Amino acid sequence: MSPFAVFCRPVCPLACALVLSLAAGAASAAGTTADSPSKPVAPATAKTPAQPNAGDAKPAPPTHDPGIVVERIRAALAERSEQDKLRVLVGDQPLATHPHADQPATPPKPKPRTRPKAQATATSEPHWAYSGAHGPAHWGRLKPAYGACASGQRQSPIQIDTRQTLQGPAEPLQLAYGSSGGSVVHTGHTIQVDVAGPHTLTVRGSSFHLQQLRFHHPAEIRIDDKTHAMALHLLHRNEQGQMAMLVVPLEAGDAHPEIDKIWTHMPLEVKDRVPLPNGLMNLRALLPTDPRYFQFMGSLSEPPCTEGVLWLVLKQPVTISPEQLRLFAQLFPMNARPLQAANGRVVREGM
Repeated sequence: MSPFAVFCRPVCPLACALVLSLAAGAASAAGTTADSPSKPVAPATAKTPAQPNAGDAKPAPPTHDPGIVVERIRAALAERSEQDKLRVLVGDQPLATHPHADQPATPPKPKPRTRPKAQATATSEPHWAYSGAHGPAHWGRLKPAYGACASGQRQSPIQIDTRQTLQGPAEPLQLAYGSSGGSVVHTGHTIQVDVAGPHTLTVRGSSFHLQQLRFHHPAEIRIDDKTHAMALHLLHRNEQGQMAMLVVPLEAGDAHPEIDKIWTHMPLEVKDRVPLPNGLMNLRALLPTDPRYFQFMGSLSEPPCTEGVLWLVLKQPVTISPEQLRLFAQLFPMNARPLQAANGRVVREGM
């Protein structure tokens, strides 16, 4: 095997090109170029080599010998073992860079990562609040689906003026409430209880199933000039998707044991949910003993402000302790929508 093959096998082809270039230069120096025809060489005859004198210097090996060229390149590569790369130049431009076979290539340094900017998505719900730039005055512009909050003509809550109510007999509310469990949710706007079990309110010939309890501070409905400290809203829905809202006014007084059960399981973080043991709440105990109520057509009192909701506002409040009131107010200092125009709506007052 030739010295070139010995060298080219472990080294990359670019290094072989360098060897050939050096060999070609050596051959040119020896007078073997294409421009100068080579002289005939006499046949070699046996000749006894001259014995060098003891004081003569050892002659240097010829530089055009390819084997010596290979050895010199090997020595040069060994001296550069501490370097990472062998760079081959063609003229003054780098042709390629190759790492040494015995050293791994240094991985490129990672580029610093930048945090992407938050972008609103088409499916994300716009934020709404009870004050500020996203407060009730701006709800209708936050999202097309919230348009009724600004343009609706039967919006809630309203002020009930007992001097103008339609007084007379009203059908009794048929309430089939019992013990229930469920879960307590911090929605970011109120404390909500998702009720478990079949509990119904029957009125106007339709049965509405109880779905949620929601608390507001202060009460949203004003009766004459009185606004209660808080209110409990019980949201119902029938099989046709129609909604009925039963409202229980809350005022400061004695502690309410059922409210205490809910407060005991009250979550402290937004979107957190705490389960209620089955049968813990007595829903019937949340209602006053006086069944009389005000009745009018209104809407949800928060976005999307859907209209066509039957409002049933009980006349008699139930009590909660100042401590129970203060605990809720610490989380929700104010979560009541301002009063909306009645726009000629009739309010029935059961006598």
